[in-house]
Amino acid sequence: MTPKSSDSVSERGFKFVSLFTRTVGAVICLAMTSLLFTAAATAQALPESRIAIVDYQLIQKNSTAMVEIQKQIEQRRLIYQQEISKQEQELRASDQELANQRSVLAADAFALKRREFEAKVAQVQRQVQDRKRELDRAFEYGMNQVQLVVKEIIADLAQQRNFNLVLSRQQIIFSENNLNISEDIVKLLNERLPLVQIP
Repeated sequence: MTPKSSDSVSERGFKFVSLFTRTVGAVICLAMTSLLFTAAATAQALPESRIAIVDYQLIQKNSTAMVEIQKQIEQRRLIYQQEISKQEQELRASDQELANQRSVLAADAFALKRREFEAKVAQVQRQVQDRKRELDRAFEYGMNQVQLVVKEIIADLAQQRNFNLVLSRQQIIFSENNLNISEDIVKLLNERLPLVQIP
């Protein structure tokens, strides 16, 4: 009697693939279950969020130091503007005088005076840029002084009231008013830093 032949290669392959698929599926299910439990445990371990909102625009508007900084900058700007205006008037007068002399001066002499006039114009333009940079640096200095104190105040309030997350009002679409600590910051800021003298 001829013995029965064993399973064909294709049948053995099919059984192996089926077993492999079931095994992989079971491993994936176990892995997903483990991840879900881990995520749940992590979520439970996270501390409760205690949020505070800070409105920097409101702080800048109501800070006595910021108001004083802006006054000082404006006063200095007016002084610089008067200086530049005076020099511009002198340049216009020089330009008119040079135009009147054009018909009586030799070409070389006129060209020389014209170059001297253009050098004065360039000098005034450089001075305008220098004054602008001075104002920018002075304003930046004042802003930095205010921001340093604001950060200290926020850190103090966070410690006192157990805040663990402080967000800017300008980045939030909606929040409850009781989360906003800006008025408290303004009050403390005006006490700690009523004035900043810009350099």
